Order: sequence, then C-alpha cells, then structure tokens
Amino acid sequence: MFFTKNKPRSISLLQLFFALLLSVCFPGFGHLYLGRSRVGGALLAVPIFFLGSKWLGNVPIFVILFILTAGAWLLSIVTIIPYSRKGWKTNGGGLKWWCFPPLLLILYSAYFFSLPFGNVRAFEVADQNMEPSILLGDRILVDTTAYQDAPIKRGDIVAFRFPLQPNQIWLKRVIGLPGEEVRSDGSLMQINGEPVTNEPIIGLQPLMSIYGGIKGDELLYRRLLKCHWEEVDSRKYAIVYDGNPVRKKAFFYKSKENEFFLLGDRRDKSIDSRDFGPVTKESIIGKVHSIWRSENTHRIGVYKEIGSKE
Repeated sequence: MFFTKNKPRSISLLQLFFALLLSVCFPGFGHLYLGRSRVGGALLAVPIFFLGSKWLGNVPIFVILFILTAGAWLLSIVTIIPYSRKGWKTNGGGLKWWCFPPLLLILYSAYFFSLPFGNVRAFEVADQNMEPSILLGDRILVDTTAYQDAPIKRGDIVAFRFPLQPNQIWLKRVIGLPGEEVRSDGSLMQINGEPVTNEPIIGLQPLMSIYGGIKGDELLYRRLLKCHWEEVDSRKYAIVYDGNPVRKKAFFYKSKENEFFLLGDRRDKSIDSRDFGPVTKESIIGKVHSIWRSENTHRIGVYKEIGSKE
C-alpha cells in the first residue's frame, strides 16, 4: 500500500526531479522515494536526532548534530542520482509519492512547535547592548538547564524575560548577586563596598577584531570608543563606554533574596537593572553558552566564556 513494487525499474526525468525536490525538503526523503531505504534511513535519522537534542541540555552535542544535519542535507542532494551504465535505475520498493506530504507536515510541525521549548534554545541578538562580547545580529545558544544544579555566577551572560514585557527575551551580564549592594558614583562601581576593577584597553588597533564586518566611518567611530576590561570575581570581560552623560549618574541598589542585578556591557547605552531594577531568578531562563552564527566567522563555535580576556 505504501511502497512501490520491489523490482528493478528505470527512473523517468520527472521522478528524478521529484526525488531531488524531496531531498531538498528533508534529508533522506529522495532516497526513500527511490527505494534506497538504508541510505535514506541513515540520512533521515540525523535531523531527527538533532530535533531530539534540544531536550538533552548538552550544547556541544546540539551543535555537532546541527553540523551533521547540514552535512546530511547536502549529501542527500548530491547523492540522489542513482546512475548506472544503462541510465537512471532503482531497485524499487520505495515509498509512494503521496506518503511524503504528510510526513513533511509532521516533521516541520514538530520542528516549529519545538522552537520555544527544549533545553537548548537559539536566539538572534537584536540590539548592541552587549557589545563587544555579543554583537548585533549574532545567533546565540542558551542552555536552559545551566542553573538547575549550579548557582548563577557573577559575570555570567544570561537570557531572561524582560520584567515589563515578559514575552521579550533580553541578554545582560550578572553583576550583583542576591542580598548584595551595587552602587556607583557615576564612574567607579562598587559591590558591597568593594571597587570593581576597571582597566582601559591599551591600543586601538586590536579592537578592529572585535568589530569585524563593520566598515567605513562606523568602524572608525567604534574604534574610538572607550573600551575597558572589567573584572569581577577574577573574571574579565570587555565593556564599552559611549560617553553618554545621562548614564553617568550615581545609582544604588540592594538586591533582595532571589534577585540579581544585571548590566549590559555597553554601559552608556544599555537599558538594564539601573532602569527596571533587579531581576528574579524565576525570570532567568538560562545561560548564554556560545555563538553559533556571526558575521565574524572566527567567533563561531568557540566554547569558552564569551567576552573573556583569555
């Protein structure tokens, strides 16, 4: 009922085109249509495992399976033509054409409905508030299981639900922990009375690598911004000052239990806990783990603390 007759037969140009179209739609489908069940099944298994990896909470496995899925997709397309000396042949036994539309509907529905869920979630950065650690347009991976068995640490970049509009996901860096006092006189920041180390980055030329992909006057402008290494709890990361006098006002906050004080790395531009107050742990959905897509290709797939000096 679901399979064609299991006997050798020639393939028409229309059938070959349909098999190629199926391979473009989903890895392995073209091979299953032509009766190459082993190859088709193997190619199909890779993206299915990739969909399941969202719930593993293991970002490296998620990235590896994503790369393998892209490879399976390409392999599915370039190996679709079963060429022989006598022309295009198949052994038969493939799935009939009408089986594929419902299968595609099921698989794509499973993918799109799973996007807001899972233990690994992908987001596109829509602002510049976390530069130079995370750039506008970067695609990042967030591990939503990172804090199930581990505490939220100062210096972590976290994704959280914006308190005023919980349907929006924002990124900021953890500066103040529960019960701590964070104050600033407009220039020097202190945590529980201890000053936070703020060391200017010497030299302008190395900063070009931070802003790769930006050309012309905008690049020159950004190179002239004040970039500093900020250090908290022996963790160093780069921050930027735009020279906005409005953001240089003094502030003082004391977080309650279960609250975290969050700041953007672009201090004079960022809207953060200085504006909407500390954020509760329940609002934090996970830790930013890595960048999986960026205009700066050398920043992709680097599994280390984002923005660290090392």
